[in-house]
Amino acid sequence: MEKITMEQIDAVKTRANVGYKEAKEVLEKFGGDVVAAILYLENENKTKTDIKEDSSRYYTKGKGVIKRLNEIEIKVYKKEKIALNIPASLAIVSTVFAPHITIGGLVVSIFTGYKIKIENLKDKESQINQVLYNASTKANEFAQKATDEITKL
Repeated sequence: MEKITMEQIDAVKTRANVGYKEAKEVLEKFGGDVVAAILYLENENKTKTDIKEDSSRYYTKGKGVIKRLNEIEIKVYKKEKIALNIPASLAIVSTVFAPHITIGGLVVSIFTGYKIKIENLKDKESQINQVLYNASTKANEFAQKATDEITKL
């Protein structure tokens, strides 16, 4: 059996991101062949990703998502005038932390004749806005019928 050197252990440890013990064991299994040891660890999914690398990647993706959400605007209209204009990120945060207020406000606004429009969504904008428009129109019709029925009493 070939003697395993510290340089070999360091090479496997660094490249496969494993501990000294695991690097030494796999090197012993492959007779000191560093490449075979690293390939074995990769094939067995025993390599570990660098935490700094992962966190950096997630941070970058998260930053991109927040930037995109800040570009998307949720506008609430009353008779073609903007009553409220907020970024989607704020709408999401308010829904998470105060869902009863956000959803309640949404329902009340729809039933009182306000229209909701989402802008800067690229290709999905027209589909979502059509659904919101239809929901608002049906809610307004329902609210009007309910009001008419109540006034008849």
